[in-house]
Amino acid sequence: MVIIFNLSIAQAELSNIVALVNDEPITLHEFRARKHMIMALNDINNPTQQKDKQLDKITIQSLIEESLLYQNAKDKHPSDSELNEAIDNIEQRNKMPKGHLIQFLASKSVDINSFKSQIGAEIIKMN
Repeated sequence: MVIIFNLSIAQAELSNIVALVNDEPITLHEFRARKHMIMALNDINNPTQQKDKQLDKITIQSLIEESLLYQNAKDKHPSDSELNEAIDNIEQRNKMPKGHLIQFLASKSVDINSFKSQIGAEIIKMN
């Protein structure tokens, strides 16, 4: 019984995986969070079916690239202070008050961890 139960859990978990990148899963939750972020930051509401397919493609490509960057960086992931500095720089470039970007993202129901993960990937690219 326990083996069947564990198998059922494994199957349920697999159904929530949208891609594997070198055996690292990209989950449906991560995909939805990133797509929502892309839509919110680009002020996209009610996309057409064609635009929605484009968004799906952009989203999965973004997550795959990010996963590869993090995998290649191994233990050299950006620190919290590096992420906060990058966010501060974005706010300064956009003439936003300190802390406004995170507040704006939260007001759009954007997953802050998804945003920080993307920022981290950008930091890895630059180093």
